[in-house]
Amino acid sequence: MNTALVNTALVNTALVNTALVNTALVNTALVNTTLVNTAKVNTVLVNPTLVNTTLVNTTLVNTTLVNSVLVNTALVNTTLVNTALVNTVLVNTALVNTLVNTALVNTTLVNTTLVNTALVNTVLVNTALVNTALVNTTLVNTALVNTTLVNTALVNTALVNTTLVNTTLVNSTLVNTAVVNTTLVNTALVNTTLVNTTLVNSTLVNTAVVNTVLVNIALVNTTLVNTALVNTVLVNTALVNTALVNTTQINTALVNTVLVNTTLVNTVLVNIALMNTALVNIALVNTALVNTALVNTTLVNIALVNTALVNTALVNTALVNTALVNIALANTALVNTALVNTALVNTALVNTALVNTTLVNTAVVNTALVNTALVNTALVNIALMNTALVNIALVNTALVNTALVNTALVNTALVNTTLVNTALVNTILVSTALVNTALVNTALVNTTLVNTALVNTALVMTALMNTTLLNTTLMNTTMVNTTPDEHHPGEHCPGEHHPGEHHP
Repeated sequence: MNTALVNTALVNTALVNTALVNTALVNTALVNTTLVNTAKVNTVLVNPTLVNTTLVNTTLVNTTLVNSVLVNTALVNTTLVNTALVNTVLVNTALVNTLVNTALVNTTLVNTTLVNTALVNTVLVNTALVNTALVNTTLVNTALVNTTLVNTALVNTALVNTTLVNTTLVNSTLVNTAVVNTTLVNTALVNTTLVNTTLVNSTLVNTAVVNTVLVNIALVNTTLVNTALVNTVLVNTALVNTALVNTTQINTALVNTVLVNTTLVNTVLVNIALMNTALVNIALVNTALVNTALVNTTLVNIALVNTALVNTALVNTALVNTALVNIALANTALVNTALVNTALVNTALVNTALVNTTLVNTAVVNTALVNTALVNTALVNIALMNTALVNIALVNTALVNTALVNTALVNTALVNTTLVNTALVNTILVSTALVNTALVNTALVNTTLVNTALVNTALVMTALMNTTLLNTTLMNTTMVNTTPDEHHPGEHCPGEHHPGEHHP
């Protein structure tokens, strides 16, 4: 007790059931020494070297190891209580089953194996784990602060209630790792591979995932806040009940990825490729898809609410049972896109090109199509209800079995357009040019044509019922088996002669 061992070498020495109390070991070497059932209480070890030393069932209480080197040292069933390892190097050291309330400050663990080790309420501050394997290790309530994990493998490791603050995982592999109730704050995962990793109830705040591969990853009940996924590949990854809030995904590929019940809130997807991706029951709220390609992507039961698709290409994309509500499709190209059983409600298509696009059983309700070109587009079994088509050009377009109900065609040109079995009910055509247009089996019911030019137009088996033609020009128009409505005095009927009037 109260003993100072200075420049002392204990060689091949056994300290059994020995208490070192208030003892200073200065520049002391413990070589081939076994400490059994030894208590070091309030002991300071300064510049000690422990070489080939075994500490068995040893308790280090309130012990400080300063500038200490532990080489080939085994700490077996050893308890370190309130012990500080300061500027200490542990080389090829095995810590088995023990570090309690221990602070590792400015400590380097090199080629160190922590086997079946519980780090409980442990703080790793400015600590570098280099080439360190944590095998079957549990980190409980552990804070890794300003810690660098380099070439570190966390295998079968559970991080429970763990906070990683300002932590960089560089070239690290997390295999079969569960990150449970974990908060990653200002954490960068750089060139990191997460394989078969589950992030459960985890929050990633201001986290950058850079050049990272997430393979077979389940993000369950996970919130990504202000998180950047840069050049990140998500392969066979399930995002279940996951919220991406204020998250930016840049050059991110979602390959064979399932997003289930996922909310993207105020999320920007920039230069994103969604390939062979299924989005199921997904809500995109206030989400901007910018320069985003949806390739061979199926959107099922998807709600796009207040979502802007800007410069977005939907290529070979099927939107099935999809509701587009209050959507602005601006400068958007839908190429070879099938909208099947899709409702466009209160949707504005502005400067939008629908090229080689098929709309099947699609309801366009209260929708404004402004400066929209429908080129080589087939509208099959389409109902356009209460829809205003303003400055619309339908070029080489077939409207088959299409009902235009309460629809206003204003300054609309139907060029080389075929209307087959089309009902125009309560429809107003204002300043509309029908050029080289064939109306086959078309019913014009309660329809008003104002300042309308029918040029080179064929009306085949067309019923004009309660139809008003005001300032209408019929040039080179063929009416075959056309049923006019009954004649009202003073009304202009096709085929009736009025003095001074020119009839084709």
